[in-house]
Amino acid sequence: MHPLITVFLLSFGALQGALLCILLLREKARRAGHLFLLLYLLTLLGQVLMKIVSKVWLMQNLLKPYWVSYDLPFLYGPLMYLFVRYTLRPERAFQRRDGVHFLPFLVFTAADLYVNTHARDPLSDWLFVSPAATMTLQLISLVGYHIGGYRLLLFFLPRSHGGTEKRPSQEDNSPCLRAPVVHKNNGFETTPNPEKLRFLLRLNTASFIVTSILAIILYIMYTHYPRLSELRYLFAAATVFIYWISYQVLRQPGLFALAPNHATNGAHTAATVNGFHVVKKYHNSTLKESDSATILAQLDRVMQQQRPYLEPELTIDTLATLTGTNRHHLSRVINERLQKNFYDYLNGYRVEEARGQLADPGNDHLKIAAIAYDAGFNSLSTFNEVFKKMTGQTPSEFRRLAQQKSVLKV
Repeated sequence: MHPLITVFLLSFGALQGALLCILLLREKARRAGHLFLLLYLLTLLGQVLMKIVSKVWLMQNLLKPYWVSYDLPFLYGPLMYLFVRYTLRPERAFQRRDGVHFLPFLVFTAADLYVNTHARDPLSDWLFVSPAATMTLQLISLVGYHIGGYRLLLFFLPRSHGGTEKRPSQEDNSPCLRAPVVHKNNGFETTPNPEKLRFLLRLNTASFIVTSILAIILYIMYTHYPRLSELRYLFAAATVFIYWISYQVLRQPGLFALAPNHATNGAHTAATVNGFHVVKKYHNSTLKESDSATILAQLDRVMQQQRPYLEPELTIDTLATLTGTNRHHLSRVINERLQKNFYDYLNGYRVEEARGQLADPGNDHLKIAAIAYDAGFNSLSTFNEVFKKMTGQTPSEFRRLAQQKSVLKV
């Protein structure tokens, strides 16, 4: 590929990366997850910039930053892992012990700077790490951290999207059930957005592919310079990656929580729904009150007659189709007319279903886990938390009291 074309492609990637970083800074994304995303993009941006500028000029004017650029792959894995972790657990503040993830980068950078900026001496000989060994360690880091991010996502993803949760049989009382899909945010229980989880999974996978390519190309270019220096055009993979992230941010701002659902012209109002402070986002909707009432009535009929809430993977899109409307109108009806979010609305029906089964003496042989799944929950721990929140009792307490009442009636 012609050098000018390579510079052109990389320059566009660098420009887009800079604009994306500015967007993150402008949005004042102070959560730890957003901070790690910003640092990740800045690292990627720095990597691309080092391949746009002439190597000769860099070695004459920016020698130390140039050598540091060869160790940047040690940062991609930790930054992506921490971004995923703090995005899934937004209530957690940055922990100082997380700094240990960056020790390999700091150690290798310090060693490389000494080796490459000092004359040969016993210390530089001892500190020198062969390029092949450095690349191998970088790839090990990338594999380990991206697998770690993948495992965190499986912790939350439902079965239909790659989760590992097992639906227990009536006889299965194994405690080894999947971790809850509900976590706490500022003291409130929230459910991670499945769409956001799927995006994070794709982002984690793409990050591993792109950054592994960068680590390998850096090794090849370093060991075969100047013969294979033209391979820097492969850094265009970073350009494509940056543009893909930018597209996702613009298409779905909520994925990064960069643009909280502001109404146009800044006209928005706040409301409290089940303890959450939420922003109303339907000011420009054309839905009339009469249409809203019709949708609500149809929704009630669907829930009573078809009982779609028994399906653990039920989405708002599927429920909107069953109701004969679209997800926007259905979301508005549930939020404004019922003062609930979608998941609380579904869980209300599921808890009532579970209450009926737990109170039925004919179901005494069923394990609570089996009842939870039959009621539409996809996690026993989620069921326990939601049930306690809505009834003030644990499922076991509710069943015991129901059994006592049944005995007294007899």
